[in-house]
Amino acid sequence: MNDPIKKENGSIDTDAYKGMSGLVDVNGMKVSVTVTDTRVCYGRFDLCVVPKEGNGQRWIDYKNVELSDTPKPTAEPELSTIREMILSLTEKAKAKQEA
Repeated sequence: MNDPIKKENGSIDTDAYKGMSGLVDVNGMKVSVTVTDTRVCYGRFDLCVVPKEGNGQRWIDYKNVELSDTPKPTAEPELSTIREMILSLTEKAKAKQEA
């Protein structure tokens, strides 16, 4: 299993995993599941999975879920205010000066 997908700021891109399909080993059986939610808890990245057939849900370490595809990073939200745009440009200018 690869490292989790990360955002530009270095945090785990938890939204990239929601809705994905995969397999979970349950006592030697492979169960087909869908990821419904994600969390980072005590430094561990967990996926909440539900079976495609049957019922129930379980939080499982992401390393124990065989995802059917590679997660694709989610797009960063667009800046919504002029203030946010100015702050972003200011941060980029400072980073250029420090480089």
